[in-house]
Amino acid sequence: MVASRIKNNIFEGRRFLISAVLASVVLLFADQTSLVLWSPIYFYNTGDFLWNLFVSTSFLNVLVTLYGLTGGICLQATADLVDPFGAISRKLKEARANPFSDQQISANLLATLVAAGAYCLATILVQIHVSTAYNNKMLAAILMLAILISLLPVALAVYQLVSHLTEHVVGPIERIFPKRVLQIEIVSVFLFFILLVILFFVKNPYILEAIDFRPFGGIALFIVAQILIYILLRHPVVLPAFKSAFFHLAVFTWLILASFMTVATINNYSSFPQTATVLANHSMYVKHVINGVQTLVDRDSDGFSPLLNGGDCNDYDSGINPLARDIPENGIDEDCLNGDLKLISSKYKNPPSETLQQKIAELQGDYNIILISIDALRVDHLGYMGYSRDTSPEIDAIAEDSTIFTRAYSQAPNTPQSIPSFITGTYPSQIKWNKYSNFPKILSETETLTERLKGHGYQVAGIFSHWFFEKRNLKRSSDVWDNRAFRTRGHSESNSTDDLVTDNAIENLKKMSRNEKPIFMWLHYFDPHFLYKRHKGINFGKKQIDLYDGEIRYSSSQVGRFIDYFKTTPLYDNSVIFIIADHGEEFGDHGRKWHGSHIYEEAIRVPLIVHSPKLPTGKFTKPVGIINVTPTIYDLVGIDPKETQAQGESLMQAILEPETISKTVVYTEKLKVPTFPWSMQAIITEDWKLIYRPNEQSFELFNLLEDPHENENLYTKSPDKAKDMVDLFTQVRATQIDRED
Repeated sequence: MVASRIKNNIFEGRRFLISAVLASVVLLFADQTSLVLWSPIYFYNTGDFLWNLFVSTSFLNVLVTLYGLTGGICLQATADLVDPFGAISRKLKEARANPFSDQQISANLLATLVAAGAYCLATILVQIHVSTAYNNKMLAAILMLAILISLLPVALAVYQLVSHLTEHVVGPIERIFPKRVLQIEIVSVFLFFILLVILFFVKNPYILEAIDFRPFGGIALFIVAQILIYILLRHPVVLPAFKSAFFHLAVFTWLILASFMTVATINNYSSFPQTATVLANHSMYVKHVINGVQTLVDRDSDGFSPLLNGGDCNDYDSGINPLARDIPENGIDEDCLNGDLKLISSKYKNPPSETLQQKIAELQGDYNIILISIDALRVDHLGYMGYSRDTSPEIDAIAEDSTIFTRAYSQAPNTPQSIPSFITGTYPSQIKWNKYSNFPKILSETETLTERLKGHGYQVAGIFSHWFFEKRNLKRSSDVWDNRAFRTRGHSESNSTDDLVTDNAIENLKKMSRNEKPIFMWLHYFDPHFLYKRHKGINFGKKQIDLYDGEIRYSSSQVGRFIDYFKTTPLYDNSVIFIIADHGEEFGDHGRKWHGSHIYEEAIRVPLIVHSPKLPTGKFTKPVGIINVTPTIYDLVGIDPKETQAQGESLMQAILEPETISKTVVYTEKLKVPTFPWSMQAIITEDWKLIYRPNEQSFELFNLLEDPHENENLYTKSPDKAKDMVDLFTQVRATQIDRED
């Protein structure tokens, strides 16, 4: 009997393995189809695509073969282990003979779901309360554990109550269906939860836009395909062939082929950096296999692996990796890029005239500073930049009487990194964060603009409408930190709040104007951020990009309303107004939606407007970063930027003497976060842009004059220019970005 069971287990294991491998073809098809449909611009030639197909096949083969082997062998063996004496089988036979068994099963199922749901809800509520009410983490953890343990008897009582009620309530209903065709009690349970799901999506329709259902679709295809193939392999017609020696030979050949493909992939992976980039960022399934392998082979735990273009050139030293600071001319290549850094004189220095400092000194004073930041606002959707739609008449009117920077860039493609960067004047990688997180808090070691101005005699106010501004350690030294718009209407992602930002800003401005001290007020408008809501009287269409334009139109009206009021006050004559955005927004330009995942133009190119009755107007067309706003404010109010932590450079030379600036270079970066676990860095000059992906050790080079939408990677086609840009990149990163504390 034991021998028979072992033989049966092996047989079932082979069947499970083959069904899994064949089903992987479906998964591979889904993965490759998604890449071609949603990321076609990344395949520059047939070779790239074919190698991508080969790599994807080999990785999926290994994963699915392992899954098939372990799953197949364990499938029947587990059943034997769990039910060695056939007790479960007997119970199932008895249940089939019992006319009320399905009623009991459905009652137990519903009771389990309700009890588990109630317990989970209680857990969430307890967690919210404990996490916000107690500063002592150890005490909070102990208290939460005690509460959850005490709730277990309550969950069991809920289970008993629901089970008892279901058996008595569903029974009479079932009599309406004497043949019990619909199995009403089972159906009722699933209909109930389907109804809950429908109600949830009706209440929160943006979830349908926010969730990428493609990975779930592929997994569902794989499961369905494996089940169908597994059943097919048990068919009388297929079964003899399945048992034949030829079939066994085919399985053996498949395993040899899978091993060969895997070895070939690992040995040649670095020869095709474009494929590494595509798979690591756009594949639905293969990227998880690659990340898993790289995580397993990371001996020094620095987040980089020597395998599969992981970037680590010394896996025994955590101080050597693609994001490490490369100390010039010390004989060590700390950043695994371009060898040990050799410093060269920069071509991007723009010495000011002898009179610039005198001009700045004459302008310095206790200005009232208004900093207006708008979330997710890409500059090419604004009227003053030539956009075809009338999205921003109020902002356009301000721009006409200001200095506008047409090539301004944020230093990060998302709010949690960009806002701390421009409010400190520090690059995201140089900010002191409290932890690795999607929404980390900046530590007090990193100085903010608000606390420096407070020490300089300013009244400091911040007007917001989002939970992000609650606990990020940005509030320090502020006299007013008004986030009432968030508390009044809830999450800004699903509610319009820009009108409240303007209302609250005007209210606070009236109060602060009674004090003789100068004012710094920071307003952050959030509405252009996804979800895009329709506003009364604004209609550009029904598509997502149409609604986005409508949000810009509404935000512009609220910015205009605030500035119209501000101009009526005595404060305006001695003021400087900055209008910026923290990042842009993507609409599938490079295979992605929204923002945060990449640093292409649509994600980081933003408005930068400087308006003041005391400053000249004009247009500056060379690249600048919004990291420069903070040192510019320092310059205006009489604080020497060099005495602060700010890494940006003042824009006063660009405003007062634009003719003395011949070349500029901007650095921007995307830090690795849990949602998008890869890093990106870039430099932008007047004509060119170089993007570096440390996790894949790959570069992208674009000629922005001829290819402003970044569709053609010229890195391999223009080797001389690529070398020049890489050299510039290493110089900029070592001399302007990285710093030793």
